[in-house]
Amino acid sequence: MSISNRIEWIDVCKGMGIFLVVLGHTMIDGTARSYIYSFHMPLFFFISGYLFSTKKYATFKEFLVSKAKTLLIPYISFSIIALIALKILVHQSIDVTSFIKAFVMSKRNEIYYNDPLWFLTALFTIEVIYYLFDKYVKRRYVVMTVAILVSYYSFLIFNPLAGTHVLPWSLDQSLYYLIYFGIGYFIKTTIPQKNNVKKSYVLISGAVMHIYIVCNSTDVFNMWNVITVYGVLPDSANVYLYDILTTLCAISFWIYASGYLSFMKPITYMGKNSLIILALHICVGFNLVHQLFLQRVFPIIGFSIENPNMLGLFFTIASLCILVPCIHVINRYIPFILGRISVKKQSQSQKRAA
Repeated sequence: MSISNRIEWIDVCKGMGIFLVVLGHTMIDGTARSYIYSFHMPLFFFISGYLFSTKKYATFKEFLVSKAKTLLIPYISFSIIALIALKILVHQSIDVTSFIKAFVMSKRNEIYYNDPLWFLTALFTIEVIYYLFDKYVKRRYVVMTVAILVSYYSFLIFNPLAGTHVLPWSLDQSLYYLIYFGIGYFIKTTIPQKNNVKKSYVLISGAVMHIYIVCNSTDVFNMWNVITVYGVLPDSANVYLYDILTTLCAISFWIYASGYLSFMKPITYMGKNSLIILALHICVGFNLVHQLFLQRVFPIIGFSIENPNMLGLFFTIASLCILVPCIHVINRYIPFILGRISVKKQSQSQKRAA
């Protein structure tokens, strides 16, 4: 797959993924939320694995510093921004002790000021683990096998999907999602890539299977139980495999769909700025939408949205629109909070290097 095509489908896929992340955090009904939650985080870990590389780092220290810049600096920056936003927008008092505890522990569902930030520390942990795997185990098939075993162990011990045993830095999530990150990296480094995702028979097959599973979820689950009841694997392994395989079919569907949506520039824009959207959509986007529309505009004009899915869709679109100026300001004037240098400084560095 050529670099330009690869970037294009990845940006589109990330754009659709982050749209679903925002939508999943609104007041949509349980069925829609369950569908989104079944694959949206695995999709992002898969893409992260696909983009992962250790080749440009001479030492582990160099790798660690680079990842700290791109993941931990945004974690720190957006934690502070979220705290300020909550103080200004909803007049929430700042409890320093609670903030420090939530910030240091970074447990999923316990970062009260901006919970989506757990993804950044979890991804940092995964990338460190996979760097060590890749450098010292080296054989890709062995690394992939180890990743599967670690993921399965996390599934058994911590029950990460239910979130009953959340570890500091959401390590239980990191260990479980290691399989999706590993599959993404394995595919990029092992399987020859086609020039166009629309021509991938693997993606087409996975996409078709996903549609069938969504339309016949009960029948598929019952069929799986009938097949596995005569197998040699324990019940926990059968449940784990079912979750993994159905999620991979969903990932295939959305990657395949991305090949047909590259013409939609807003989706690509969201994909390129998915980190900012992830970090600000609740603490800034949702709070402003609630205050501007639900508390002011809607009561004045006598308008309301009763359907939870339609209201959730409105919240999502309105929040994304509100975040556009924030994205512009961050990218243009304060990119350092993302662990990046400004375009101007980057251009000066390239001129000096030349």
